[in-house]
Amino acid sequence: MRSKFANRAVFASLAGISVGVGALSAAHWSKGPKVKQDASLLRKLPLNLIGMVSYYAGSLPIPVALREPAYKSYCSKLGCDVSEVAGDLRDFRSLSDFFARNIASDFRPIDKTASLVAPCDGTVIAAGPVGAYGSIEVKNITYCIRDLLGAREREPLAVSSVAVADRKESGARLWYTVIHIEPGQCHRFASPTSWSVSERTRIGGYLLWLNPDISGLYTENERLAMLGEWDHGLFCLAAVGAAGRGSIYIDKEAESFQPHFRPSRTKVSRHKYHDPRNLTPGQQMGGFKLGSAIVLVFEAPEQSFKFHASSGERVRLGQKLATVGRFQAMSPGTTITKRNAEANGVQSNTTSRARFRRAW
Repeated sequence: MRSKFANRAVFASLAGISVGVGALSAAHWSKGPKVKQDASLLRKLPLNLIGMVSYYAGSLPIPVALREPAYKSYCSKLGCDVSEVAGDLRDFRSLSDFFARNIASDFRPIDKTASLVAPCDGTVIAAGPVGAYGSIEVKNITYCIRDLLGAREREPLAVSSVAVADRKESGARLWYTVIHIEPGQCHRFASPTSWSVSERTRIGGYLLWLNPDISGLYTENERLAMLGEWDHGLFCLAAVGAAGRGSIYIDKEAESFQPHFRPSRTKVSRHKYHDPRNLTPGQQMGGFKLGSAIVLVFEAPEQSFKFHASSGERVRLGQKLATVGRFQAMSPGTTITKRNAEANGVQSNTTSRARFRRAW
């Protein structure tokens, strides 16, 4: 009995420490930190340990009688609408479960006119075309999509990917968007379009604070990348963890991805689906037990693609994010024509796309 009581006391103490550190950090960052100085300090703090403790503390069951008032109080302070929650508040066993709550479908209709819908509730931090050498820019900080998605060195990102050198021939290019999920918002994410997922990659790393001004945030934090294809080529979705919020899960998979005890950017695990997962717009994919950010990287026609949400704009799951307009059929000699010809055993007299893909 004493041992059981002691274990609970130790756990409660650790939980209190994690909450205290989180509160102090939140207060510090709300005052406008000097990010360049603080970023190096954050990498020295045991944020992964705090994330693990926060996860387990958030998973502790709340007495049934206290759940409804507790969640209503939480929602009132963070500005989320209790009426949107699907189900009874008393059914959410813990705070982590409430973070990953479902929203009633009536409150999140899927825009049928969109080629791409918002995969989650949140704020668009950045959106635009991918630059030279696979670079994207967020808050004037440059990242490489290969690092973001955990691509192997000297291997193509995906069989379908169109390199910059091949862009004029195919009429397509790569695009990206970054969406941050705020604490009071639903922490589930859904499929943004009709696509087929062929591979899942988990990349280890830090659990830095979710501040886009921190250099290396999206390529150094723990993240889970889903790679596949849609009608226009490559399509990838990356779920990025953050301080105190590193637990990520995928629906219909037994494994839940918890933060590593020690940050290690070399820990990369890959899983290829024997049968690719075919998803439709708005279909639930997974969630964060304590939230973070979603990054989309995808191919689309350069001339007919258009974003409908700009940086700084708040979006809701299912809202129109982008459209691909009608475009002319490709003439002989285009990338897709050559791909189909190669599949049928017809030799092409033009340079193979594999040569360009290695440039990634």
